[in-house]
Amino acid sequence: MYNLEVGATYTWTVTDAEGASASASFTTEAQAPRILNGDQIPSVRDLGGWVGLQGIRVKQGELVRTAHLDDESTGASLLTDTSRDTFLNVIGVKTELDFRSSTELAKIGRDSTSKLGETVTRYCYPIPSYALGDFVPGEDKPYGYFALAFQRVFDSGSRPLAFHGKIGRDRTGTFAAMILSLLGVSEDDILREYRIAGDFSTSSYFHIDEVITALKTTYPAATLAASAKRYFTEAVGFTADEVEQFRTEILPGYDPED
Repeated sequence: MYNLEVGATYTWTVTDAEGASASASFTTEAQAPRILNGDQIPSVRDLGGWVGLQGIRVKQGELVRTAHLDDESTGASLLTDTSRDTFLNVIGVKTELDFRSSTELAKIGRDSTSKLGETVTRYCYPIPSYALGDFVPGEDKPYGYFALAFQRVFDSGSRPLAFHGKIGRDRTGTFAAMILSLLGVSEDDILREYRIAGDFSTSSYFHIDEVITALKTTYPAATLAASAKRYFTEAVGFTADEVEQFRTEILPGYDPED
């Protein structure tokens, strides 16, 4: 089954012409990730469900990672009724962030509307497909367009939000890893979340563990979450209050003073 929330209880009854059965219930396993039904679109999953700061589970239905929603050669939509229902009705996506480069978007256009329809606002933040060593956090590489994309993530009015590059792995995974680091998800779980699509340890592309290592060494602190907070305040430009407000919104019950 798809789209069920992590650690959630669902109640059901069976109804026919003679009436309804007694209610019964089941509870899903309290283990992320929450896999969403993208049908023909791969790698659709909720960033929520992982355990973060203060042992609080990241709110589900706010941030969704995915692969691209269109055919780059023709510009045609890859959405089916099933995947459209997932994005628009199950999650209620308001905003789409597209990290593909201008070359990748040649057939589609940076200014085109979202394939999800007019109710979804699409923003293009072109980030070239990167090779090993690029986009490591640091003063000389402050993520450029990623910084603008983070502003959308922090804006509660833009959520629920879906983000993607092309295949939903490297750029998408790096963006997700930075958010989860800020929310206090463990390094092991962040690496696990990134590698769900497969083991790319021998790939010529960027290794996600290098992002985490660079984050900790460039912005040293007692915890990965504290290093991420330094990055978001010192490099991206958020205030400490804005970071804590975001954490409060995405980690239900989070206490900034604790």
